[in-house]
Amino acid sequence: MKYFVAVMFLFLSSILCCGNNYKKVQSTSKLKNKDFNINLPVEIKNNKYVLPNVKLNGSKKVYRFLLDTGAQSSCISQEVYDELGLITYFSDSITDGLSKMNVNFSFLDVSFNDLYFEKVGVSVLSKSSLNPSGDCSNIDGIIGYNLMRSCIWSFDSKGIVISDKLSGLKNIGKKQKEKISKGDSPCFVGGFVEGFRSTMLFDLGDTGTFEVKNNYLKYLREKKITRGNGSLYTTILGDIQDTTTCKVVHVPGFKFETDTLRNVITYVAPDIGNANIASVGAGILNYFRLTFDFPKRQLYVQKKDQDFNKSKFFNFGFKYKINEDKVVVRFVWNNTEASQNNIKPDQQILSINSLNLADISMCDRCELKLKIEKELLGNCIKISVKGIKNEIVLNKKSLF
Repeated sequence: MKYFVAVMFLFLSSILCCGNNYKKVQSTSKLKNKDFNINLPVEIKNNKYVLPNVKLNGSKKVYRFLLDTGAQSSCISQEVYDELGLITYFSDSITDGLSKMNVNFSFLDVSFNDLYFEKVGVSVLSKSSLNPSGDCSNIDGIIGYNLMRSCIWSFDSKGIVISDKLSGLKNIGKKQKEKISKGDSPCFVGGFVEGFRSTMLFDLGDTGTFEVKNNYLKYLREKKITRGNGSLYTTILGDIQDTTTCKVVHVPGFKFETDTLRNVITYVAPDIGNANIASVGAGILNYFRLTFDFPKRQLYVQKKDQDFNKSKFFNFGFKYKINEDKVVVRFVWNNTEASQNNIKPDQQILSINSLNLADISMCDRCELKLKIEKELLGNCIKISVKGIKNEIVLNKKSLF
């Protein structure tokens, strides 16, 4: 599933009014450098790509920014905004599809690894919004497409090379006939099987791999692109306590023009927030090296693997999230031991094996997440959930 902060900001960006003010914030920032080819120092963990050495407005202090092609404009925290003494260019009331908020927009200069970008449009969000409880990335902002589109970026699961000349890059693979689409997000043509192709958003801020919208699933079934009925799950969206039923489905494969990744699992997302009917997240870089020549709107692809890795769909039938004061069930897969034992989204998890989660008020959230993940490594757990009298034994099973 999507990394929530990136999703939220993508929704904000795509729903904003398209007035002249926002068009200026969203427009391509000015790159001051020429003749460069840099192996970019970047922290990669759980398919999140974080730059740890970003400088703003000439300050000597360094900040941490998430790279997110799915964000149409960049973003900074309110704390950074106040620290730099920035001026609000304009404000707007916006929605993420679930609730409204008022957001300020500004401009600043951004530099990293001796590259300098001027007049980068940014929105301002709270640092707690950028770093949900239990997430350990500790980012100060998001570098969005309005900065990234001025360069050539070559991505894979081990690192990033950024350049202003294609000749400086190696092993970039095959040039795709279809160009990256014009607009405020990087979209390219890809498909789930031979003969089926669609415009798909490349969303580096999404830690997942493949996703289609719910209203597109009927078309996939009509074209016999899915295998079986898929796996349903019930989830809560962010901090919103309403639940929704979603699913993942098995398709024969994903391909660009010639290279096919076989036996793909794709999430089917709710029809909210974003007009794109299909997207790929940073997880695709485990299987392909993607080089985006954004200025010339050209994509190059080098295949790395033959088959999709289904290991994350071998689980206990639920996922969790850490709120400010408790650990709760984030979503539950249908027809699993978890659902059969009446575990439901938003229920508080009191313990996993011998790990007490009933009171986490004094816990460091990053350390707590590591402890939970350690308990979930085995193939059998005992879990206590608020509202369910007895301790439950769950076995890890494959969903596909």
